[in-house]
Amino acid sequence: MTALKGRVQLMTFVVVGGAATVTHTALALLAQRSLGFPPLAANLVGYISAVLVSYVCNARLTFQRPLMLPVQIVRFLALSVTALALNEALVYVFTGPLGLPFYVALVPVVLVVPLFTFTVSRLWAFAARPAI
Repeated sequence: MTALKGRVQLMTFVVVGGAATVTHTALALLAQRSLGFPPLAANLVGYISAVLVSYVCNARLTFQRPLMLPVQIVRFLALSVTALALNEALVYVFTGPLGLPFYVALVPVVLVVPLFTFTVSRLWAFAARPAI
């Protein structure tokens, strides 16, 4: 991969990640504030919505891959479940033991989880030949 292609891929991932992050945050807050969901359930609503945006846009735009490759879908779902566990753990720690408001817990969620998912997406989930 050329340096230019790598930069374009990263910038596209950032834009897609921004769209997924806005989707996650908006729907999580809507679920919590308007529908009365508890923080972990509200976070799950936002996260699932963001996963859909992320898969479609990253497959097509970031990594120029077809949408319906079974191995790729399985890899992406495995990555998503792992990222969800990280995501929920962060929300739990910040809203539970640390006693911080839900909106504060979303800050490390939207900073840590995307960095993790880009790295694993690029090297494994969307790779034609996974590096790991």
